[in-house]
Amino acid sequence: MSKSQLACAIGTTQSTIARIKISENGTIDISTCNTIQAGVHDLLGGRNHRGVKKLLALTKKWRNDPIAITLSQTEYRALPAYFPPHAEAEVARERCAIEAEHFLLQPEQYRWEHMSYGKKSTDCSAEKKLILFYPSEPSRIAAAYFSKQCRVIFSGSPMLPFVHLSRYQQDPLIILELENNSVMLCIAEKGRMIYFSYRKVKNQSEKEYFSLQSLKEASLLHDAVVQIAGTGADMATTALIEKETTCRPRPLSLPEALSETVIGIDSTKEMPASAIQAISAALMALACQQTGSTSVSP
Repeated sequence: MSKSQLACAIGTTQSTIARIKISENGTIDISTCNTIQAGVHDLLGGRNHRGVKKLLALTKKWRNDPIAITLSQTEYRALPAYFPPHAEAEVARERCAIEAEHFLLQPEQYRWEHMSYGKKSTDCSAEKKLILFYPSEPSRIAAAYFSKQCRVIFSGSPMLPFVHLSRYQQDPLIILELENNSVMLCIAEKGRMIYFSYRKVKNQSEKEYFSLQSLKEASLLHDAVVQIAGTGADMATTALIEKETTCRPRPLSLPEALSETVIGIDSTKEMPASAIQAISAALMALACQQTGSTSVSP
């Protein structure tokens, strides 16, 4: 298994290139973590876009390292499904492809990811999964750009890295992502997606309403910490959440237990959301290399 890993998190308006290296004693060394002002729409503008050139230039020094890429998505379609217990990768791919044919009007235009879903059950006859579908073109374009100078081992949404990040804390990892046209809430615990909701919104009023509605529907514990991210995470919406719910809104951050083993960053300073996503993607990619697992469509 490679002990060093590159990752690129491409957000809505910001993107980060991060490289981590894990020592024998488990210390995580972040040797580079650079954030630039460029996002998914810049990526779709072409390889010659200034932001894309900057991201590619930041990886040149680490050509021998594999890279994991995450991209903020403009759409999610979620489908709970049941898989055979401990299904092998090929069986899982076939099941997701079948579900896509039934669930989507144009399945060829979507990629998918699957993850364990809900509280762990004692029923061993089937395993509950959540399949997330999202437009395939941005991930395909990003993989094509970076594959010219690095080996791409993952290109997809930030959801699997977030689920992996939940392994580093005892309490559920609750992330509310607010964009100007969408509200997404995911709750992950110990490597499982516990709750997921995604809604399109048309304006500020709908964004505020569905932010509150999503949190209420999730039946969160009193004083639950909700990490808020996204370009639509303005002060007015955050203040409203704090006033109208029992939640404690906080910026997206690394789990405390993980921060204690990380060197190369100032843990006292707030990190951009894309940096958290990049570090999460790198950690997930290293873990997947060790186990040989994959939960994303080709």
